[in-house]
Amino acid sequence: MRIAKIILPVTDNAGADLAAVHSVLSVNLLESFGGYTAAPVFGAWRDEESGKVYTDESTEYRIAADWNPAQRVELEDIAARYGRAAGQLSVYVEHASGAVVFVEPGEAPDAEQEARGDVAARDRARRAARLAKYATPETVAA
Repeated sequence: MRIAKIILPVTDNAGADLAAVHSVLSVNLLESFGGYTAAPVFGAWRDEESGKVYTDESTEYRIAADWNPAQRVELEDIAARYGRAAGQLSVYVEHASGAVVFVEPGEAPDAEQEARGDVAARDRARRAARLAKYATPETVAA
């Protein structure tokens, strides 16, 4: 087994507390991977266009698994789902191989998309694209 990580801020960009999002994320990680360890972290990043520095108090979730391609996809799907719920532009994911990706959550679905089932089709397409990315010989060995 090896460790992978998701980092999610404790507040959204407007300063609203994300405790409820973290609570549901914790349950999802437990159900999907059998467990996790969470620890507070602090970080900063610079916007390349404006030069402005942003700081975040976040929670780092560490997940141990064997990390087959389907599990890597599941981790990114979880990051996208909770990144969307937290109003983030992207979510930091570090795979067990050491590869870091910034998962973009995409736009939240509206009620019409939900009713038509467009959301499920879109999510299946994103999942298939992620799985194809991790099914290459280079990443399967990682």
